[in-house]
Amino acid sequence: MNKARKITHLKNFVRHTTFATHGLASFTLEEASQLVQSLVDLGKLEPEQGTKLLDRLSDRLNLAGQKLRDRIDQATVDLLDRLEQTLVAELDDLEQRLCVLDQRTAVHAD
Repeated sequence: MNKARKITHLKNFVRHTTFATHGLASFTLEEASQLVQSLVDLGKLEPEQGTKLLDRLSDRLNLAGQKLRDRIDQATVDLLDRLEQTLVAELDDLEQRLCVLDQRTAVHAD
């Protein structure tokens, strides 16, 4: 896989992972909300308790999601740095080969 395709693949991976993380948090919160509402309906939980519980869960999910996004962002930065280093090394190698080729061409032209 060439470098440009690797970078595109990485961008798509990050984009899909971020969307999946947000979707998972939304789904979990929705499920929790339904469960809490059922407990309130059954009289097992006061409405205020249910609200507090959902608020705490939402805060924890948001924090976990942010930590995951931060890790993904850092991994992306690290990977892009490594790709940049690889590309620079390859360009340096190509420049050296071109210089050698230019020298050979100059020798043959004389």
